[in-house]
Parts: sequence; structure tokens; C-alpha cells
Amino acid sequence: MSQSNICPYALYTADDTRCLEKTILAQSPMSGLDLMHRAANCALKALSEYWPNVKRLHIFCGGGNNGGDGYTMAALAAKRGLEVTAWQLSANNTKEPYQYALQEGVDIQPFSEQAWYLMQGQDEEIEQPTVIVDALLGIGSRGALKEPIKHAVNLINSAKYPVFSIDIPTGINTDTGSLLDLSGAQDKHAVKADATISFIVRKIGAFVGDGRKHAGTLFFSDLGVGQIEQHSINTSVRPAAQILDHKSFLALLPKRALDAHKGSSGHVLVIGGNIGFGGAPLMAAQMAARTGAGLVGVATRSANVSAVIARQPELMAVGIESGQMLLPLLEKPTVLVVGPGLGQAAWSEQLLYHTLNELDQGKKLVIDADGLNLLASGKLCLPASQSTEKTQWVLTPHPGEAARLLGTSIVAVQADRIAAINALHNKYGGTIVLKGAGTLVLTSDKRLFVCDAGNAGMATGGMGDVLSGLIGSLIAQGLSTSDAACLGVVLHAMAGDLAVAESGMRGLLATDLIPYIRMLLNDVQA
Repeated sequence: MSQSNICPYALYTADDTRCLEKTILAQSPMSGLDLMHRAANCALKALSEYWPNVKRLHIFCGGGNNGGDGYTMAALAAKRGLEVTAWQLSANNTKEPYQYALQEGVDIQPFSEQAWYLMQGQDEEIEQPTVIVDALLGIGSRGALKEPIKHAVNLINSAKYPVFSIDIPTGINTDTGSLLDLSGAQDKHAVKADATISFIVRKIGAFVGDGRKHAGTLFFSDLGVGQIEQHSINTSVRPAAQILDHKSFLALLPKRALDAHKGSSGHVLVIGGNIGFGGAPLMAAQMAARTGAGLVGVATRSANVSAVIARQPELMAVGIESGQMLLPLLEKPTVLVVGPGLGQAAWSEQLLYHTLNELDQGKKLVIDADGLNLLASGKLCLPASQSTEKTQWVLTPHPGEAARLLGTSIVAVQADRIAAINALHNKYGGTIVLKGAGTLVLTSDKRLFVCDAGNAGMATGGMGDVLSGLIGSLIAQGLSTSDAACLGVVLHAMAGDLAVAESGMRGLLATDLIPYIRMLLNDVQA
């Protein structure tokens, strides 16, 4: 698929996509039908690349432009010798794409459950490779699905054939990636595609929330409009978000000087590890040390100290049993990572209280795990001199922690992760990392980034701890809190993908990521 001169890492909403399409058509000799023909060609090419043996297509066509893409794709597929049935879910038989499909001999069937099952039975007798194409709604859908679209979605999902969606799977909100039906009803509906193609610009909903798992493998084509002047588009439309590109952030990491010493690369102190949770700060500290921080310390319960030193003798581990004992350890570090294994006891509250006070001394903080839960409890307040605009910290909540920080539910956070991360920023300032499939990063200056790397094998204990240590290490080495969060998130996810590619998904441990991240940081081919 071709790549666009519109930023290849930019993500757009439905309204912005429509605005761009209008701009393109206004500045181009192409008509809307020309654009639709290009889209159908590109969709058919992508489908044929992904399923090279396909012989049979079932194309479900709605009544809007997405349906027009479907009918045009059906006509082109028929011209190439594929057997095609277009399932009509809207009466649009006077429109050009519909007539084009008829002209090319496409079998157009009014959609009904009975006709669909009858056709499936006939297909099973022939046993030829078949793909379903979802061209029902695209980016134009609003609100819960209505009949007969809802019924068609259910039949598509229950069929044994692979599914290819055009623009975005039907039932997924283009702007949020959530299911369109947010009524709380149990029978929510969205097409579960094996692959999805997006045109002109990438749609943010395919990269976040439910959209990430419903879209499957992503294809993209700019439809040949990339030559349009960048400034003429950007004057009216800005991306809603950017996909994280590790190389652009890696380029910001300061190079090591020839006369560098351990003090040149920053000093990280990891604070946490209540009784029974000593492994969490150890993992965070190991990651910080292995990814370039010059000095790394651990302030933890005394019972954990010998284990930390035995596992990683390069770490400076100090046992502390009260907040007062922490105070002298806070003077030298440039970055404080607080929360891994911290717990929520009185000891935990004391450590976080003194850590937060270091914001007044210009210290930069990474707060994770129970550090976030204590912050959400309202028992501890920011120093009076700190405002959300000035706060030099990175908060790294998962959906549960985000819900507590916002005083809402996990369901509400996951229903609109973009709204949730904006609400977190408005309330707490700094840089926010909302973890999960399609991790989001909202920087201190409100730039939104989406991570499209990572996998389900990373759903194991300790992954958040090593991420917090990595972000702390990058800050210590000279990156801003925002840049460190962006680079840390994408390297963490890429390392997870490398580890799974080498050894498989099951049994992946958080510390397995450390050598891969070290290679990526040093730009070594993994």
C-alpha cells in the first residue's frame, strides 16, 4: 500500500477525515466516484495480498459511501474472475456503484437471514476459499446499530469465513475505538475483522480501545492524494493523535560524551517495596540500570535489601522503616520513581508524602501502582506551589488506577480512553500514560500519542514496574518527562513483540524485556 505525505504516523477523527476528503476533492480533478474507484481497487489489492487464494467474496453493502466502496469492489472483483455476492442492506439501486456492480454481473442479493444461510450452504458444497467484506457503515456510523445492520453484523461474526473491513469495522466508534452501543446493554455488536483497510488517513478508532482488537491487521492507502500540498491541509485539520515512532524519540536521547562518567547519566531512586512486594522496585531498578542510568538506588523495606543486592549488586539498596529515614536519600537523585510495590499502609503514605514534596526542589517524578492509588485517595496533596501546568511528573495508570484517580469506573475509562486521559491531564497535569492495549501518552503540552506495538503476552505482573524504571532512566539521561514517557512506552511494547517473536507469548516475564530494550536503545538489530 502506498504511503501518504500526510504524516504517516498521524491519526484522525471521522469529522476531520471528511474535511480532508472535501479539501482533496476541491484541489483535485478527481470526483468522488474517482476516489471511490481508487479505494475499491486498493481494498481488493490488499485483500488479495492477505488472502492470495481467495476465490469467493461476500460483500455486505450499506447505503453510504462505505457501501459504494463495497459495490465498486464487487464489480472490480467480478471483472477479475472472482465469484462475488453483494448483500444489499439499503435501497440505493439508482446509485452509480450499484449500477456498476450490476453491469459487471455481480450477484446482488437483498439481505435476509434465510438467503444468507442458503448461500452459505451452497458455498460449503463448493468448498472454495471465501472472504466476507464489511462495507456496511464505515466512518459515518453514529449511535447503537439498528436493524438490519445489527443482524448482519451478528451473522458476519458467526460465519466461518475471514472478514475484511473497509475503513473501520462496523460497530466501532471512529473517534474513540469504543463500541458504538454504550447503553449498557449486554448484546453489543461490532464486526470482528481479521484485517481492515483505511483510506487517505488512518482513523484513530482502529488503534485504541475495542477498535484495536476488532480491526485485526491494518492496511492503509492514501489513494494517490499524497502529493497535495501539506500546508493546504494542515491549515484546516490537525491530527487527533500520532502513532509513536521510536526512532524520532530515540534521536532526542543525548549521546554519551567521550569523557562521560556515572554522574553524567543521571541518578534514579526507586521508592517502594513494602513487606511481600520487594520484587517490584527491584525490577524497576534493574530496568533503570540496564537502560543507561548512571546511578540507581532502591529505598525499600529493610527486609528486601539483601535480596536486591544479591540479585543486582550494582544497585544501591537502603532499608527504610519510616518517612524520616527517606529524607536524606532524596537529596542526590535527579529522578524519583515511586510506587512499585509501595502498598497503601502508613509507611507507604509517609514515603509518598516526602517524595511529592521534592517537586518543590525541582525533582522529576514517575508515579506508578500504589503511588497512584494513594494519590487517588485524597489523603495526600501536592505541595501548594505546584499547579497542574507546572507539575514535572509522569503518571502511569492502568485502567483500574485511572478509574480511581478520576473517581469513575473501569468501564467508563475503557469506553472512551481518549476522554479519560484528557480528564487525567486536566486534573493532575504533567504527562499521563494510560496503559493497556493501544497505550496512550498525553504529554505535558497536550500532544496525544498512541502506541501500536505490544501484545497480549505482556499481560503479566511486573510489566508496569519495568516501564516505570525505564521512563525514570530516560529522564535521568536528559530527556524531558514527556519525551521519556513516549520513548519508554514504545520501546517497552516493541521489546514485548521481539520477545514473543523469539520465544512465544505464554510465559513472558517482565524482566525478559530488559535485554531487548537495551538493544533497541543502542540501535542494535535485534
